[in-house]
Amino acid sequence: MKDPAAVTPSNETAVAPSLRLCIVLLIANCCVRLLVALGLPLFHEEAYFWEWSRFPSIGYLDYPPMVAWIIGLFTRPFGNHAPILVRAGALLLGTGNLVLIYTLGLQIFNRTVARRALLLALCLPMLNIVGIVMLPDGPLVFFHLLALNLLVSAIRTDGKRRWYLGGVALGAELLSKLTAVFTVVSLFLFLAVCPAQRVWLRRKEMYVAILLAIVVFSPFLYWNLTHDWASVRLQLWERHQEGFGPGLAKLGEFLFEQLANTSPFLVIPLVGCLFVSTANLPVPWQGWYRLMRYQSLTILGFFLVVGTMAQTHPQWTVLAYPTAAITLAVLWTSVPNHRLVRGLKWWIGFSYGTSLLAAGLLLLGASVVSPGTLKDLGGPLGPGLVKGQLRLVGWSDLRQQLEPFMRQVASDDQARLFVNGYHRAAQLSFHHEGEPVINVDAYLHKGKGTGNAQWYYLPPERVDGTSGIYVADLHAISDGNLRLLFASAEELGIIEQRSAGHVLGQYRIFRVEHFKSNPGRGTLRPLQGKE
Repeated sequence: MKDPAAVTPSNETAVAPSLRLCIVLLIANCCVRLLVALGLPLFHEEAYFWEWSRFPSIGYLDYPPMVAWIIGLFTRPFGNHAPILVRAGALLLGTGNLVLIYTLGLQIFNRTVARRALLLALCLPMLNIVGIVMLPDGPLVFFHLLALNLLVSAIRTDGKRRWYLGGVALGAELLSKLTAVFTVVSLFLFLAVCPAQRVWLRRKEMYVAILLAIVVFSPFLYWNLTHDWASVRLQLWERHQEGFGPGLAKLGEFLFEQLANTSPFLVIPLVGCLFVSTANLPVPWQGWYRLMRYQSLTILGFFLVVGTMAQTHPQWTVLAYPTAAITLAVLWTSVPNHRLVRGLKWWIGFSYGTSLLAAGLLLLGASVVSPGTLKDLGGPLGPGLVKGQLRLVGWSDLRQQLEPFMRQVASDDQARLFVNGYHRAAQLSFHHEGEPVINVDAYLHKGKGTGNAQWYYLPPERVDGTSGIYVADLHAISDGNLRLLFASAEELGIIEQRSAGHVLGQYRIFRVEHFKSNPGRGTLRPLQGKE
């Protein structure tokens, strides 16, 4: 069979992007991501995963352990947790993602497709975000693309070793996030639909690869087996129970989130190319085009259904767009006059420009723009930005304000800092550089909700009866709740979360004794305050 990489469509009229241009843009992308990573305060999710890394485990509640392992790989040897060390893995994997998109396009299509796919990938906002912010999705995309490169190479060259290495990469992908299962689903679909590839369904190599993936993934399965399948239950239904049901608003939110993945300029070409017939493509490319399309459509189709019933987040579909970029690059190269690719160079330019503008505004707005200005934006956008700003900045200053209160209980070797909500606990813990801050919600809910992983690596018996300082939202705690949570509580004062001269939030400070992780009577009023 002729090597697809050697095929050049005869009807290609546009000049391929030069390798030098691609390298320059790749280096520029790495520099911009590094600058943003250095200048942007740590997100509460990153601080939360950093805390996981302090308690090495084969499993956690919210996600598989890969994100914690990678953070620990860069932070533990240096003995500190500077934000850039927490994000070092994301920066490296983000660069690896771009390189793997190029190599995947190169080995199954040609250099023109590979370079154009890279140009498109550089425009994808969410792909760049997971190359800056240390989330489970960064390792997920990297191992997904690594597995695809290895498995495609195995199919093309009949290489057993690549099948088995691909299986190991699939296992690492599963250890990053459970949505990795769609990689396997779409691969089976490709092999079943393409007559030339069905032979692999009758050979052992693919099944050995899947077995290896399960073996690599087995530590997390074992953790769930010994913890009442807590993570699986949370991901499949417990986190979606509240407000579950069909709604046009949810669907609209899901569709809007795809703009965060693709930018407003590229969303129609990137999604539209997934439905274009393969009839006009070179014959050697048609099967591989389907593989890229299936990889994207299985993710988008599943979360489209989920998005009509429950709340989703933009990064949940990030896995769909690297292969969509390759698919669009194929269409751009093979059918340059297709309506989806007309003017694509201009749309790519606009996307680059808006991405750079967004990076600058993010760095500036996080600490400079006042909460009042953000609220004036109106609609759900303003309050959402205020909430995001509150969770992002002002934590170092808040921690310094807590120092005098902590010194009052310094004589107690078991003194703890208590708060409600994992976003506060994680940020204060990160800036505290000491013992973990206790997220009270994790113990009241017995670790059954998103953000309550602390219940598993700091079990109730390790925090029951401890005393210290409790930080409560100004309007979110009652005397009755305090008596249920602690044996005694004495109010010490009020502190403010500030940034660049703006007050972001206010908190009441209590000296508390003998925490009760299981109050045992009545139902506590909601402890989370409005932010």
